[in-house]
Amino acid sequence: MDSPEQPELLGPRRRPPSDGQPLKQELGDLKRLFHAALVALLAPVLASTLYVAKQMRVRGELGEYRPTMQRVASEFRQKEPKMRQFVAAMQGYATTHPDFQPVLLRYRAALQEYFVSPIQLNSSPLRAPPTNAPAGGRR
Repeated sequence: MDSPEQPELLGPRRRPPSDGQPLKQELGDLKRLFHAALVALLAPVLASTLYVAKQMRVRGELGEYRPTMQRVASEFRQKEPKMRQFVAAMQGYATTHPDFQPVLLRYRAALQEYFVSPIQLNSSPLRAPPTNAPAGGRR
């Protein structure tokens, strides 16, 4: 198997004796590469550490606002039925007064969860108010 033309692939390589300068250069290159990798990893680690620290600080501050938020939420739950009744009354008014429907449509997006039924738009043309003129026109 060992022939002078084909060297052994799995065996140890024999290097000619040298002064070690190429090995020192490769070692220096590897050190620089390792240091560059450390510096490259330092930036994301530092950024994530700062982010987590900020989140922990904000978490502590939220505890101060908890009683206020609970009070506001309970007030809203108490007032919500009255808000629903008001919107339902506005809807009822809009069904009998077509000129109010554009106002109701304007606020529909903001109050959508409080509408009890869809708005029924009157598509018939508005009629002119009756006048004192005779029905058959001019006579």
